[in-house]
Amino acid sequence: DTTVLYFPRVLPQVKDGRSSDAQLLLNTGLLPLASGAASGIYGSTNTFPSLPKALKRNGYTSVTLMCDNKTVWNQDATSRNFGFERIYERLCNGRLNPKSDSTLFVRVLPILEELPGPFYAQIVTFSGHDPVENELESPIREAGIADRDVMNYLIITQYVDRCIGRFIESLRQTGLYDNSIVVIVGDHD
Repeated sequence: DTTVLYFPRVLPQVKDGRSSDAQLLLNTGLLPLASGAASGIYGSTNTFPSLPKALKRNGYTSVTLMCDNKTVWNQDATSRNFGFERIYERLCNGRLNPKSDSTLFVRVLPILEELPGPFYAQIVTFSGHDPVENELESPIREAGIADRDVMNYLIITQYVDRCIGRFIESLRQTGLYDNSIVVIVGDHD
């Protein structure tokens, strides 16, 4: 697909802050602290140079949308100090489980359709965070993978991939895709 750029040699830079470190890297270009989570230590008090702030100067609205409660990783204060104008939280009805992402993407789409353009939307998924035991249907279960964590990660990754695929198809159907750049990053090493 000539519309896709893929960077296979990127090394994880996250540290103790895990997901919050990934958001720091993505939105500010700053490296995480060697020890501790920047979102917990500086998220409430620091002003950050950031992508949302640069985009705002160019007429963009920036929002972040998540399954979690915005208090997790101090996302409320940190996101505001990154320059996000609106935080949509608990988009999975407070039910965090391996199937959360399908609910998240279904609930995100109408929000995006209502945003004034242009906009930057950071969508923080949940399902792929950990190799939890799950009941998702997958042919991977029959592959004879002895390591349960590896098998569960593969199953969850397959599920998240399908959710993202359906979301991108929804963006196409609504016309949002034509003026979008979709960036997918992982936040755990």
